[in-house]
Amino acid sequence: MTVLSNEVNEVIYAVRAIHDISTPNSQRFHYTQGLELLKESDPSRTIPLAFQLVTNEDRLVQHLGWNIIEHTIRYKWGELNPEMRIAIRNGCWQHLSHEQPLIHVADANVRTALARSIVYMIEQEWPQNWPELITQFEA
Repeated sequence: MTVLSNEVNEVIYAVRAIHDISTPNSQRFHYTQGLELLKESDPSRTIPLAFQLVTNEDRLVQHLGWNIIEHTIRYKWGELNPEMRIAIRNGCWQHLSHEQPLIHVADANVRTALARSIVYMIEQEWPQNWPELITQFEA
C-alpha cells in the first residue's frame, strides 16, 4: 500500500466521520481542521490525492476532491510550475470529457465543483496559455 493510498483512505475516513451524526463534535472539528490544512498543503502532494478522491463512489468524497483542486487553482495557481498547471488542466479536462457520465443528475454539488474548477482555470490560462481551449470544447 502506497503512502498516497494511505492518505486517500485517511481523507475518506475523515469525510465520512464529519458527516456521521454519531461522531463527537470535538472529533468532527479535528477532522475538519485537518482537511482545511490539507487544502493549504503542497500542491504536488494534494493534487494527485484530489484526483484520486474525485473518482471515489461517495459524492461527499468527490466533492472534497474538487474543492481541493478548486482551492489550488484559485489561490495557488501563480505559484505552480507550468508542468503542474498542465497536469491539473489535463486532469480536469479528462474528467469532464471522459468520465462525465459518472456524474449523475443528483450530483449537482459535484458538477458545480467541477465546473468552478474549469472556469477558474479558463480565467487564469485562456487565451494566452490555453489557445486550444475552443478546439477542445468543439471535440
